[in-house]
Amino acid sequence: MAGNLNYVGTPNVRLANYDQNIVNTLGYQTSTGNGLTDRQYELAKKIVYKYRKQLQLKGIAMPEQLELRIPIRHVDRSQTLTYDEASNQLLVRFPYNDTLVQSIRGLVSLSCGEFAFDRDSKAWRSDCTLPNLVWLVQWAQNNNFKITFDHEQLLETLYNDVSIPRLTLQPGSDRVLTVDNNPGSINENLLNEPDQNLIHAICCAGEWQIAIDSSVVKCAKQQGFSDQWIEWSSRRMLHVRPTPETQIEFFHWLEAADIWPVIWHSDQPTDMDILRAHFGNERVTTVNKHKLKHRNPVSERLILIAERLPNSLDTIGIFVTRQSVIYQIKRRWGQHSRKIVYWGERLLTDVEK
Repeated sequence: MAGNLNYVGTPNVRLANYDQNIVNTLGYQTSTGNGLTDRQYELAKKIVYKYRKQLQLKGIAMPEQLELRIPIRHVDRSQTLTYDEASNQLLVRFPYNDTLVQSIRGLVSLSCGEFAFDRDSKAWRSDCTLPNLVWLVQWAQNNNFKITFDHEQLLETLYNDVSIPRLTLQPGSDRVLTVDNNPGSINENLLNEPDQNLIHAICCAGEWQIAIDSSVVKCAKQQGFSDQWIEWSSRRMLHVRPTPETQIEFFHWLEAADIWPVIWHSDQPTDMDILRAHFGNERVTTVNKHKLKHRNPVSERLILIAERLPNSLDTIGIFVTRQSVIYQIKRRWGQHSRKIVYWGERLLTDVEK
């Protein structure tokens, strides 16, 4: 009953409002046969000693040590990332933490394969795909999780696994690209269009979220493409920090990638000035349905400054935004864009706003 130090019965003790729910919750828990955890026990002791004067007035003496009729319940508070070979899944376990839960949901929205919380095992289960392994290992390291398996060895195994779709060069060729273990949903004709450069082909693989064979990377470097260009091309979601040097390199990559139109989501006038200085006034314009009515944003390779998704466009080549919350970017623009670029210092999860 509300207001009682014990869940039921007497003695009556006048509790502060903010203590009533805690006391009743702990009382209900023990009444159902579930013991207190060590932290709950420490909290219970603080509350009991807090109201010791009222208890003494009721004739209840305070013992030096509070005895428990139900043993303290052990809680595993470890934070671990494990690999379950039988199910070929990655398991993320941690005691409930709202910050971590919101953070991991950001990874779920980007998952390549199944990724969800399993109530039976009390763990987040992710298919062990190459992108998921890379993201989860980085996430686990950033949040001080214990990784219980050799993730570098597993990464190498996945990369070399012949069953995984992977962009590669046909044997004996330095031009003809194909997809090993094509699941049937990948259009390999896009990889070998006339006059298409290698970076554009790698961009296609990035959209399909498939691995890039080392032979393709080697060929791209031989053609003069930098590691940064290859990284930008092979990913669907990019993070670019706009330093003066990176800015120019990114603009050159945009031209080489040849994925149009580019939607530049920004309310900063300096962005338009920088873009027009590099691409020219004719190719950089604010989105206006009347302006676009007689223009082809793809063939004219336009950069469109926009605050809303243009109704006249079914798909976007590359979407660039200063909005830093990864889930909102994915939800609002991801389904319309072949590539998404966050233009800023730090890409955040929702909970870090």
